[in-house]
Amino acid sequence: MHVAVNRTVPPGYPYAADGGGKVFLPTERLRLHDAIAAYTIGSAWVNHADDVCFTIPSDEIALANVDLTFASGQLVHDRLSG
Repeated sequence: MHVAVNRTVPPGYPYAADGGGKVFLPTERLRLHDAIAAYTIGSAWVNHADDVCFTIPSDEIALANVDLTFASGQLVHDRLSG
């Protein structure tokens, strides 16, 4: 998602030849809203959360963590509980 929005290698990516700062194909950037929709809209719609806004700065996308993941109504990942 970071690459889709910023068109740069995510911070800390170990295989970045230039350290990740070079922008590639800048005209192919997606707006953050569109990138999130592409990744999540189906799940968000099913959970009635498709109107939630996002305020994270685009250069911090790669630093985000998934707190909870549900599949078929069942919790399958909980970072908060360890």
